[in-house]
Amino acid sequence: MWDESCARLVWVDIERCEVHLFDPATGCDELYRLGEQVGAAVPRRGGGYVLACESGFYAYRLGEAPELLAAVGDNEPGIRINDARCDPAGRVWGGTLAADLAPHRGSLYRLDASGRIVKMLEGVTVSNGLDWSPDGETFYYVDSHAYAIQAFDFDMDAGTISRGRPLVEFPRAPWQFPDGLTVDADGFIWVALFGTGRIHRYDPGGTLERVVEVPARLVTSCGFGGGNYEDLYITSATHVLRPDEHGQLTHAGGLFRHRPGVRGRPQDAFAG
Repeated sequence: MWDESCARLVWVDIERCEVHLFDPATGCDELYRLGEQVGAAVPRRGGGYVLACESGFYAYRLGEAPELLAAVGDNEPGIRINDARCDPAGRVWGGTLAADLAPHRGSLYRLDASGRIVKMLEGVTVSNGLDWSPDGETFYYVDSHAYAIQAFDFDMDAGTISRGRPLVEFPRAPWQFPDGLTVDADGFIWVALFGTGRIHRYDPGGTLERVVEVPARLVTSCGFGGGNYEDLYITSATHVLRPDEHGQLTHAGGLFRHRPGVRGRPQDAFAG
């Protein structure tokens, strides 16, 4: 996510338990190491961030100890939050997965400003990308092992979802699946296709509009930043590469920037 207050990109390294701040003006990347894995960072209206960690959602200011807002984990060992984002009303949504990717052990949660946490979906395998249409009427969501971007009707006032249906379906292939996503100012959906080295852009009806090739096969997520939200930042991974691939795929794990000629939107902030 892009932090307008400091003109930096906030991104996370899950396996290393790190939150990073990247300054595109200088190329400097600051890192802050935590005590557990962190799947996402989202802004908070009062300052700082909300972190989606292994054990729950935490309030966090750089360099300070995280403060637990709500515990998550389905009371099971090996369950952690993966991706997270705020809805336009200031509620945090985030989903879980099992560390061993066991089927249907994850859920999707909503954290309200009051601190109440509500389970919105269950039976999820790998909860991943999520975002809303610019008018706030549609919620887009990826369970990677369902091999689809799902669309739901979204009730802004109630914070509820309904009428879930597949918007885009992908071929099933080992270690190739939809991952993180973002929605741009025109309402088009950008999704990282893990294992393919590609970012796809779809119109709101689910028609493929363009493909962006990335010099890293394990692309994980994407989000807009920069002063006018004209830069698309793309993250990638290394954790499932074979030993012989580490020397060959030199850009694996890199953070990339692409200028697609369209703009993104500021990320909504947690109201609590």
